[in-house]
Amino acid sequence: MCGIAGWYRRGAGDVRRGVISAQCDTIRHRGPDDDGVLTDRDFGFGMRRLSILDVAGGHQPMSACEERFAIVFNGEIYNHLDLRPDLEARGFAFSTRSDTETVLAAFACWGNDAWARLEGMFAVAIWDRVERQLVLARDPLGIKPLYVTEQNGGIAFASELKALLLLPEHRFDVSDRAVHDFFSFGHVRKPRTIYHQVRTLDPGHFMIVPERGEAVRVSTMPSSIAQ
Repeated sequence: MCGIAGWYRRGAGDVRRGVISAQCDTIRHRGPDDDGVLTDRDFGFGMRRLSILDVAGGHQPMSACEERFAIVFNGEIYNHLDLRPDLEARGFAFSTRSDTETVLAAFACWGNDAWARLEGMFAVAIWDRVERQLVLARDPLGIKPLYVTEQNGGIAFASELKALLLLPEHRFDVSDRAVHDFFSFGHVRKPRTIYHQVRTLDPGHFMIVPERGEAVRVSTMPSSIAQ
């Protein structure tokens, strides 16, 4: 179990490293072995890691393609070593045995078609420094959680709700509909959460968050891609 969190203000000002670190501190229990933070002007993300695959080499955030892409990743990809020969044939050179590096190379190679090639459970955030675009993705079964809130023209995300609550300039109002869900069904029905401003990214979906002024897009992953 690991945890990820981040905030893209989309032109509304710089994201302070301390804010992302504080987000990650709230989910320390998800990953006591390692942590990391990356900030890039109006964007920042970080993670807490439970080291399982490539304990020494899997530090995140991890970057690739001359630092263009950076990733934070919660999950496990069972076929990640099977994907590497194809990626190596396309010019990717791997320096770790971490599935995180495979996911990042797959995205750099295939874009959002990469998600259908992954066999496993995942919640992923990838930052493109050139396009200044954020991509969020969640596994088809929704095993790994990913909460998002869009406020003030920006977007924030996290593996747990409490990592969002300390963000400045954000509101979190209890949802009457969610309360009704809880007393009717014993839980809040997804994609709703207890807070009106927060929802989950649906399983098997990815979200593209471009620079300010362009619409956020949510798409369904293709069920499979021929290898």
